[in-house]
Amino acid sequence: PAGRSIANVTSVSLVVNGHEDLPIVGETLTIAPAVDPLTGGQTLVLAFSPGGLSVQPGMPVTAHLELPGDPVQGVVVPSGAIVRYVGAAWVYVKSGEEQFTRREVGGHRLTPRGWFAPAGTLSAGDSVVVRAAQSLLSQELKSQAGGGEEEEE
Repeated sequence: PAGRSIANVTSVSLVVNGHEDLPIVGETLTIAPAVDPLTGGQTLVLAFSPGGLSVQPGMPVTAHLELPGDPVQGVVVPSGAIVRYVGAAWVYVKSGEEQFTRREVGGHRLTPRGWFAPAGTLSAGDSVVVRAAQSLLSQELKSQAGGGEEEEE
């Protein structure tokens, strides 16, 4: 995060958006001598070997840095539950008999069992949509845009 100094990174992985099931393990080479002028955050130089995955400059990626310290509490949701919209990750949580609420999953990271969502985003008792979540997003956006049936005059 901007303004936070990262002294000891214990492990690094890179996830290419759309290929979340294929994390790429990397290593920290060095800390850059200057902060990022746009975010004010510390810049790290990382090295990755993508293996069979074709990684190109400009592709959207997420870097996961494991730092020393106390473990973070949260829940793991299956990968199929995550939908991407406006640069963020979201899940749909059942909020009524046939109603669902879209909730942002900030601070999420990929684990071998699915996506970890820190406490405060989701609770262990939440019913999360794990199939067809993208269809719920499509329906939500369609209704916001007034995408109902056109009326004839």
